Amino acid sequence: MESEQGVVAISEHMPTTVEEISSSWLTDQLRTSGLITNGEVSAISHSQVGQGVGLMCLLHQLEIDYEGSEVQAPRSLIAKTAVSDLATREMARTFKFYENEVNFYRTAANISPMRTPRCIAVEHDKATDDFILILEDLSDCSTYSQVDGCPPEIAKTAIAALAKHHAAFWETSLFGSQLEWVPKGWEPPIPQSIQEGVRGGLDNFINGFRDHLDEHIISLCSRFPDVATELVDFSGRPLTFVHGDFHVGNLFFTDDEVIAFDWQFPLHTVGAYDLGYFISQNLTVEDRRECEEDLIGIYHDSLVRNGIEYRREQLLEDYERVLLICLMPQILAGGGMELANDEAKKLVIERLNRVTSAIHDHGAGSWMP
Repeated sequence: MESEQGVVAISEHMPTTVEEISSSWLTDQLRTSGLITNGEVSAISHSQVGQGVGLMCLLHQLEIDYEGSEVQAPRSLIAKTAVSDLATREMARTFKFYENEVNFYRTAANISPMRTPRCIAVEHDKATDDFILILEDLSDCSTYSQVDGCPPEIAKTAIAALAKHHAAFWETSLFGSQLEWVPKGWEPPIPQSIQEGVRGGLDNFINGFRDHLDEHIISLCSRFPDVATELVDFSGRPLTFVHGDFHVGNLFFTDDEVIAFDWQFPLHTVGAYDLGYFISQNLTVEDRRECEEDLIGIYHDSLVRNGIEYRREQLLEDYERVLLICLMPQILAGGGMELANDEAKKLVIERLNRVTSAIHDHGAGSWMP
């Protein structure tokens, strides 16, 4: 077949690459999901999407032809599979990125009130860490650029949906049963790996982005290698199911819904993690300063309406601590990873400027252990 698009090869076992997705296998998955009844998939073509974006996995859009009268059958779907790069695969296995996302669609997706892409097929081989997800194609929905900044009204919609999701999992006993796979943010290997990455990339980060750093921020960054594991430990706080990478680039929007995808890094930690992560990195500095209080209020009010007891003062404490934590991903991205192009560097700079301004505005450095 051609490198970018063509008819996939036939394979009856679990497909581990898009080329292995057979018409018969996809027919079985669609019938099990109730999306087709008597018809059959006759041909599949595919093209890669999101190049240079979702580097932890591969995304392909499937274009599907059918035999038989299946008027409501999906004509396009999204296939998500593992990458072939060995270093990336090792990182994915260490943090259980693939296994976590598979577990999400098997469990939490059925509980959350926040819409997620409909999952047609989900399989994972624990021995090899190969996986495949066949998901609803949402390319007709609205999307927004993290570089440009999320419009405030869209941010309000996203935060309202996030709060309902968090409320559904707030201190739930399910974390002791079907959600026991969700890692706490301070359990190995997460904080240790972050600490190691920050230590290894700190000098490169400071040298490469010094024009965007003041002495206070540099001083805070220099402390992370010694305190990262303590800083991310929220034990004793009320915990919920957080997305872990809740940014506008991982969201689709319809007229009345927010649809969240890319659930590879879920955490069992404070809800303020998603809230602070989103607000500090996705709005321009000007927009954040204008609507931050409203966004925090939308989140807190929604929790209260859903029966959650969480003092606003406690939320603000957790939120400010998360602002400080949000400096670490900037060090990892700017100092330890190969930035693919100018757009990637621009994104790091935008996020860095937004996070550091939020830290200054809130005096969040006072939460440094």
